[in-house]
Amino acid sequence: NKQNENKTDDDEKKERKERATEVQNDAEYYDENDESLTAEKTAAASALQNSDSSPVKDKEESPSPKKASSRKRQRSARPLNGLTVAISTLEERGKAHDNSNLSYKVVSKVLQDLGASVTTQIHKRVKYLICTNSAVQHATQRVRKAMKRYVPLIDVAWVYGCKDAGKIIDDKPFRLEEAAKAALENHELQKKKQQQHEKQDKHHDAPDGDNGIDDMKDK
Repeated sequence: NKQNENKTDDDEKKERKERATEVQNDAEYYDENDESLTAEKTAAASALQNSDSSPVKDKEESPSPKKASSRKRQRSARPLNGLTVAISTLEERGKAHDNSNLSYKVVSKVLQDLGASVTTQIHKRVKYLICTNSAVQHATQRVRKAMKRYVPLIDVAWVYGCKDAGKIIDDKPFRLEEAAKAALENHELQKKKQQQHEKQDKHHDAPDGDNGIDDMKDK
């Protein structure tokens, strides 16, 4: 037991001596590096003050007003994005429109610049048939198909209205279904009249006595 106690005392003395040596070394180090430590403390204090005055930015913080405004401008530049439309402008081959803004090529480009998809067919995914008044009055094939499938007919002016506004505007003032309905009725009436005239012409051209039908009984 005495030996163990002596060992313990020796160990404690040894530890105290080692601690004293460490403290002395630390004191010497601090004396030699007093200026650098002061600079480090000042920098640490400044960093701490800055961290207290400004909150830590969250990764999911809301976008800055400038970024939000930029995104808004991008969206408004393509207000018809995702819209599928068809076009009918009644162009004669080799003849340009009096108003170039009403040509199929120009209207198609404007629609695509606004984000719309342009198709040449009238199908269930078509939202609108963009057409001119002349196309409606002449009841073009696409106008007839659109009316049959209940696809809204919209005047070309609506496209330029959306372009100027930077958004989709109300289409009600630009609807042409009523005009197309009247044009189709007139088209059918003219077609019947033409058929009647053709029948009358055939009747007048037939030889007298047989009304154009060969009499096979006497032969």
